[in-house]
Amino acid sequence: THLRYLLAAVVALSGFVCLQLVVFTDSLLRLWVGQQFGGGTTVTRIIILAIPFYLIYCCLRGSVDAASITAYNTHNLLFSLGLFVVLLVAVVELVTPAFTLEGVAVALLLACVFLAWLTLRSMRMLLGLTMPWRLAAPGLLAGAVITGATLLAWRLIGPKLDAFRSLLLVVPASLAFALVMKATRSPWVTFFVNLAFRRNSPSQPEALTGPAAEVTPFAISEGSD
Repeated sequence: THLRYLLAAVVALSGFVCLQLVVFTDSLLRLWVGQQFGGGTTVTRIIILAIPFYLIYCCLRGSVDAASITAYNTHNLLFSLGLFVVLLVAVVELVTPAFTLEGVAVALLLACVFLAWLTLRSMRMLLGLTMPWRLAAPGLLAGAVITGATLLAWRLIGPKLDAFRSLLLVVPASLAFALVMKATRSPWVTFFVNLAFRRNSPSQPEALTGPAAEVTPFAISEGSD
């Protein structure tokens, strides 16, 4: 249950944040590297789209390692790296030099998508965990609608926004997303709020202290002296 809620939260939140970043890539790059910067926005947008897929791997890799002694994460990474290398060769051979950077970014995006799929496949095989689309769908839909409204406002105001005007759009969009999540009562939102403010109760086991905390599992196994 924890993993399903965690996965739904990662997909919904990272999807909304990345869509917002895609809209404001121009403003962020000018704020980061200077007002005279005028290139690389397409490459940056493509790489940003890879973030949710990489985060799926990041939030599940510990559980994959814990569920089996087989190095599934290593296998998945190697397979994804192999796909990335093959796509790089295809980009060099087939794509014109003017679009080489964009091709490399797309190769990275596809490799991250493949890595996320392999990780989910491992979790389904080891623990029976599937992608909780019903839990993540309200967040993804709300993020897409709010980002569409943000994009419309961005078009009306003008694409060359400074940092302050960008914040005037980002902050209301983020608040709107939070309010929609609260209004829809998404289970993963309630779960994480309760988890964040939960306190120890008599029904929960207390941590061992004193000599008992120093006893190793081997010392209490059957047949031990």
